[in-house]
Amino acid sequence: MSDQAQHSFSSVSSESIGEVSRREFLKAFATGGAVLACSSALATLVAACSSGASDSSTQAPLTGAREQITLANVPQLQTVGGFLRRTFPGRNNGRDVLIVRVAQSGTDAFRTASVVCTHLQCNVENPQGTSVVCLCHGSRFSVSGSNFGAVLNGPAASPLQTFPTSFDGSVITISF
Repeated sequence: MSDQAQHSFSSVSSESIGEVSRREFLKAFATGGAVLACSSALATLVAACSSGASDSSTQAPLTGAREQITLANVPQLQTVGGFLRRTFPGRNNGRDVLIVRVAQSGTDAFRTASVVCTHLQCNVENPQGTSVVCLCHGSRFSVSGSNFGAVLNGPAASPLQTFPTSFDGSVITISF
């Protein structure tokens, strides 16, 4: 390249781009990367929280398998409001269930629900009074009587999955 062409190329480059120090370049690059990463994470979070897509995917398939618990062996289920959090291998996709005593007697004295929140599949806490709360986003579900598992406060739109539960006076039977 001739001296005149080289001088001409350098002056065009310097005039169009300007000189940027290494520090300014790295600062701009880091800021751009951080903005890109944050906006990507925020977009994912907003999409997940605004869609109800997770509501149907939390349901464990019902197989008809049964599990039994002898009431005499479980002191925490002796009184109304008592509960047991338990995992049954191969049931409820390997996740815990809550067994709650909702009445003193009768075949429907106990109810069973999955602990998997229908919003984003976080686990709900243990019962406090007549409800359970998902700490991920604050959904609250009933654990009492005829509306067992129902959504009391969102963002969850669907109730907790419940499993048929019967009681013969001494044995609790849960159908999965």
